[in-house]
Amino acid sequence: MTQPTKPSAGAMRASKRVKKLYVDAFTESYMAEVIDRETGMVELLGAAG
Repeated sequence: MTQPTKPSAGAMRASKRVKKLYVDAFTESYMAEVIDRETGMVELLGAAG
């Protein structure tokens, strides 16, 4: 069994944004944009492509 780890700062920021978005009822696409931005996924995909 693995030990639980402390969430990264990026994951915490994304979590806070998702929570706010859920309360504010933003669209799913906006939520996805926030997650991509906070995880750096867009930059990784841009560098790979």
